[in-house]
Amino acid sequence: MNANEIVDVLMDVPIFGKKRNPKNAEDFGDVDTIGLHLKQPNNYEKFGVYLGQLRNSKWGVGVKDLMTFRIVDIEEHDSLEELKRNWILD
Repeated sequence: MNANEIVDVLMDVPIFGKKRNPKNAEDFGDVDTIGLHLKQPNNYEKFGVYLGQLRNSKWGVGVKDLMTFRIVDIEEHDSLEELKRNWILD
């Protein structure tokens, strides 16, 4: 994705509002957990932010750069289950 596509996706994500406290590392996927930080369970160098369901009906994670913590890419998954196989709460 280019920078303009990333900005378009992020503008659609509700980042404000009260977040609920997850019960465990897999307890995310609803609107109240959008914006929470994620990590890949077997890759300690890849972190992201849960973006919820995107306009294209896919489920998104904003992948962060390790040095700056800025979102540099959007990783899309066909289902929430697929996303949860690859990401857990940080």
